Amino acid sequence: MSKIKTLALTLLASSLAINVSAKKVAITIDDLPVVWDIKYSIEKQEEIFYNSLAALKKHGVQMVGFTIGNAIQDHHKVFLDQMIADGHLIANHSATHPDFNETTPEDYWSNILSAERTISEWWIDSGDSNKYFRYPYLHRGDTVEKRDEVAEQLADSGYKIAPVSLLSRDWAYSSDYYNAWEKKDPEGMVKVGKAYLKHIKDITKRDTKLAKEKFGRDINHILLLHMNLINGDYLDDVLTWYKENGWEFITLEEALQDPVYDLEEEYVGPYGISWQNRVFLEESTN
Repeated sequence: MSKIKTLALTLLASSLAINVSAKKVAITIDDLPVVWDIKYSIEKQEEIFYNSLAALKKHGVQMVGFTIGNAIQDHHKVFLDQMIADGHLIANHSATHPDFNETTPEDYWSNILSAERTISEWWIDSGDSNKYFRYPYLHRGDTVEKRDEVAEQLADSGYKIAPVSLLSRDWAYSSDYYNAWEKKDPEGMVKVGKAYLKHIKDITKRDTKLAKEKFGRDINHILLLHMNLINGDYLDDVLTWYKENGWEFITLEEALQDPVYDLEEEYVGPYGISWQNRVFLEESTN
């Protein structure tokens, strides 16, 4: 048995002491301010963003919004101000959303720092001492050297990396939803919306099952969504489904207290995959 898996078993056994129970999920939303903002009027962008905030408030959810620094335009600043006022946190998702597979560690780190300079004003406003980073595309390094270099820089700068255990493809459904919206096809939008809700149910079942198989118990889960058109309309439905099915909403900080997120990754490669697979993949592909 590998050292990593020996450590995994040790941590999993000790985790019983912190009473991690079933059906806890942190909500995280990527690609703020608004995905595909150039395709929408400012009024439509407001609708997407504020509808999402309203859904979060309705269900008592504090989320972390991973923000692309260079995407913030002047009219977005009031969006982010309101998000902070509502008790949410703004986190670093890079300046330009680069693919680490196609970027040197030096350029990638420079991109992260550029985003930090842009979004740090909201850290001051929120009083948040936790600095979170999420890799665009969940690409954490296609070689050991690249992965470790940036991960060490993040740790030295006080960042906590935000993994994902419930890995949705909401972006794909939002693309189809946008196409129906652009065609002024409300029936098509409803059809995509229903398919999206089924997708959320399916990936939740899939990834919770995988977590139990890999870690031997339920874990604190972290859901990945995006600030996109479909969530502007369906985030309330998504959160309602979780609540009606016995899920408790927790913060990202609370989720990361689960010892499974302290485990080391086995996976090295080009793909953006869930934390379950990163820890327990049998072979690296560097």
